[in-house]
Amino acid sequence: MGILSKLFKKKEAVTADRFANKVNNTNSKSLSFKVKEKVSVDESEIPEYQGDYAKAIFLYAMSKPSPIKRNSDYVKYFLYECGIREPAKYHKQMIDEGYLEASKIEAIVQALKVDTLKIILKKLNLPVSGKKAILVKRVLDVDSADILKEYCDNQTYSISEKGKIFLKQHDDYIKIHKNQNWGISWKEYDSCKQPEYSFYDTIWGILNKRITQERTLGLMRNDYYNMYEVLCQEGKRKAAIEMLLRVLYLDLSGVDGIQYWDLYRGGVYSKKEILDTYDVAVMVAPGIIRPIEKFKDVYDDGMIERIYQLKLQFCCCDKKLFLNIVHSIIDGTYDEETVKEKVKVAYRRALKEKLNIK
Repeated sequence: MGILSKLFKKKEAVTADRFANKVNNTNSKSLSFKVKEKVSVDESEIPEYQGDYAKAIFLYAMSKPSPIKRNSDYVKYFLYECGIREPAKYHKQMIDEGYLEASKIEAIVQALKVDTLKIILKKLNLPVSGKKAILVKRVLDVDSADILKEYCDNQTYSISEKGKIFLKQHDDYIKIHKNQNWGISWKEYDSCKQPEYSFYDTIWGILNKRITQERTLGLMRNDYYNMYEVLCQEGKRKAAIEMLLRVLYLDLSGVDGIQYWDLYRGGVYSKKEILDTYDVAVMVAPGIIRPIEKFKDVYDDGMIERIYQLKLQFCCCDKKLFLNIVHSIIDGTYDEETVKEKVKVAYRRALKEKLNIK
C-alpha cells in the first residue's frame, strides 16, 4: 500500500488535502496581500523583464515548497538577471496562472532538512535512524500535522503539473542559468539554436566560433575551459581532459608576459624586472591541476602532441617539460613548488633568448 493509502487507513487520520491545509493553514486571504516596501537598486543594472527565461528561472527556484515573501527576501538574480522587479507580486501571479500550487504534504515533508525530520520523529516517539527517504516515509505514515505546523507555519507553494511541463519545455534556459560562467545569454543561445541540434551542440558551436574570433589568448583560454565543462556534462571524458590540458598549456606557456616586452625594449623595465615577470606571466591554478588526475584512465600522450600543434608567439614550457608535469599529475607525484621552480627557470631562459638578453 502507498503512503496516502496508509494515511487513509488510520482511524483518526485526515485526508492528504486536509492534512496539507492543516499544516499550511490555507486561506484565500493569504494570496491577496500587497508588498509596498521599497528597495534601493541601480536602475542601470536591471534588464527588461526577460519573458519565458525569467519565468523558467523563477519557477525552477520556487519549485520546492516556498512561501510568498517580502521582495527583499528573494534572491537578487530575479531582479538583475530576470528583470523581475516585484518578486512577491510575480510569485502570486505564477500561483494565479496555475504554474505553482499549494504544497501537498508530501512535498512539504520532503523539503524539510534531515535534522528537522529527526526532531519531528523524536516528538512522535519514532526511530530516527536511516536515510532521508526513510525518515520522510515515517513522518508521512502518521498524522503529524500538528507537529509539522511548528516547522511549517507559513502557506507554501510548489511547482504544479502545468509548471513542470513549462520547465521541461524550457530546460535549456535552466542549464544556461546554471552555467553563467560560460558567458552565453539566453538570447544568444536562442539566436543560434536549430531544431536538429541539442543544447550542448548549440553551446559548443557558440564557444567554437568565439575561439576562432578571440583577440586574446586569455579569452581563448577561458573558452577552452568552458568547453571542458561542456564535455564533462556530456560525459565525454577523453575529449574533456584534452581540452583541460589545452588550458594548462596556455597557463604554463608564459605568453601573458608578452605585454611587458615593450616596457623592457623602451627602457622602462630593467633586465632584472623583465626576468622577474614570471609570477604574472605564468599561472598554475589548483582548479586546473586537481581534476586532471581523475582522468588518468583516459589520458594518453598523443593528446600532448596534438596540443603542441597550436603554435604560440611565446612558450617557455617545451613539450618534454610539459609531459613531465602532466605525468606527475597523473601518477600523483605533482609538487607545486618543484614545478614552479622548473618552469621559472625555463621562462627566464626562453625570455633571454626571445629578447636577446645577455
